[in-house]
Amino acid sequence: MFASLIQTYWAVCLFKRGPQDTPYSKLFLLSVIVLFLVLFVLQLLLIDVKQLISYSFAIGRAITLTMGLFIYTYLLLALVKYKNRYVQTLTCLLTSQVILQVIALPLVLLGPYLISTETQQAVASLVTVFYLLTVIFLNVWQFLINAHIFKHALGTTFMGGLLAGFGLLAFNFLAFKYF
Repeated sequence: MFASLIQTYWAVCLFKRGPQDTPYSKLFLLSVIVLFLVLFVLQLLLIDVKQLISYSFAIGRAITLTMGLFIYTYLLLALVKYKNRYVQTLTCLLTSQVILQVIALPLVLLGPYLISTETQQAVASLVTVFYLLTVIFLNVWQFLINAHIFKHALGTTFMGGLLAGFGLLAFNFLAFKYF
């Protein structure tokens, strides 16, 4: 069953399925929320090589990001009268982020190595370029996945999904700025 769930959400990440093709399960959503929060906090603490970020700050950021996603998705779906799609949409958004966080975990672990003064300059430069390109790729991929999910959840075009994705970015930016 677990492998089937992973395959379903992986297909969403590959733009082959949408939230309408995923199971409606509040229990699974709760599990994904917990997993997302744990991974987000872990990654935030791992990239903080100088240990300037406290646990409470990392947890606060994770909760702010998650609440922003909850609120924005709910408001957007309520606006178009599709509140019944909330659980599946939110589950897809969070599960796709968890999948990409797992993919990005080796990069997060590589970060401190790149900052190390003992790394040879030529190797460090090459690895840093690869690292940055991969991070950019993963962020663009996540944005496009979100747009794909919003497209299906809102019953709109891909351009509408892109606009919803930009709205989510703006909403999260404001949430981080003021909270």
